[in-house]
Amino acid sequence: DYLFSTKKKCCAKYLCDDMIAAPPAPTSTTTTTTPATTTTTTTPATTTTTTTPATTTSSTVPVTVAPIPALDKYWFPDVHGVGNKCILDNTYDDFMARPNYRSDYLFSTKKKCCAKYLCDDMIAAPPAPTSTTTTTTPATTTTTTTPATTTTTTTPATTTSSTVPVTVAPIPALDKYWFPDVHGVGNKCILDNTYDDFMARPNYRSDYLFSTK
Repeated sequence: DYLFSTKKKCCAKYLCDDMIAAPPAPTSTTTTTTPATTTTTTTPATTTTTTTPATTTSSTVPVTVAPIPALDKYWFPDVHGVGNKCILDNTYDDFMARPNYRSDYLFSTKKKCCAKYLCDDMIAAPPAPTSTTTTTTPATTTTTTTPATTTTTTTPATTTSSTVPVTVAPIPALDKYWFPDVHGVGNKCILDNTYDDFMARPNYRSDYLFSTK
């Protein structure tokens, strides 16, 4: 679906703008035919016959064409923007409306679109991890004896909890692959590990990440 040996084969599938000639404006042609006529004039001793040949007249006038109706609006991933987000509009790329891509790119609700493309504004940031340490001091009893008196003091058990942030080890760098630069201008592939998250998902990986250019 994506790699071709010639520009002609590629544009035959993706309808490149520079390979499609603008169609001529439609016209309507009306043809009127006047039949041949013969006129005979007779004067004393002479007869004159005049024949007028048949004539055909054509007139061409432009035909008014009804405007193409606007495309329906859908929620679709903004693959040319920064970050992950879905927008509601009819400005989606042509390929998104093709039968074999439509169910993956055009959605009736933002929730359905973001469920597939993990929109940044639909994912709550997880709380920072913490560690809690609990220390328990057992109860103690102290007995003090003086002449004629005995005093007993009991200290109740105490529990102390302290919470400190946990240092999280950094996530290891992603492997580098060749992938299409969907956010750039024009069509090109680049070698890096900055590809969009969705490209590494199992159902997209074979279509977006490659070992060679």
